[in-house]
Amino acid sequence: MPDHESTGLPVARQSAARLDRRHAAICHLLLAALWVAASGCTGLYNRTRATLPPEPGAQLTMRMDEARRAESVASQAGTRLRDDVARGLSGETLQADLDRLEMAAFELERRTQAARDVAIASEGNSAMASEIERLHLRSTALLDYVRAARKTDPAAQVARLDLLLHGAPAPPTSVTR
Repeated sequence: MPDHESTGLPVARQSAARLDRRHAAICHLLLAALWVAASGCTGLYNRTRATLPPEPGAQLTMRMDEARRAESVASQAGTRLRDDVARGLSGETLQADLDRLEMAAFELERRTQAARDVAIASEGNSAMASEIERLHLRSTALLDYVRAARKTDPAAQVARLDLLLHGAPAPPTSVTR
């Protein structure tokens, strides 16, 4: 019968107690790692929760302010795009402007949804509900514009942006390509 050492196999003469200690140590390490991971998630949740006001009405006001700021950023991005199109810029500049407007519109939609969630939880007043709906329609209109603008010519973009940003068509301007 061959010797274990001559076949290259490890000698399996460890005691059962030694195997149990290794197994227990590995289990303790895994449990410690899970505890650290779980406490990190809980800490993040608690830190975020600590920044919110405790009253639902105050939370709704805060979320509405965030949504209004996001609307302002989206309007600024739209104005910048409109100015660049009116100046006759094209190519990468307009693509960057469209990307900026799209990102701002997505952020507006995200902030509006957060306000809507708080309003539902706090049974917010109808004035806030109409404002939330207005902001939602605004973000949807901006996103629709971006999708359409990627396929239209610059003159049509200027007219549509004027209508979207200001609610009225702008006086005719000469746009050169």
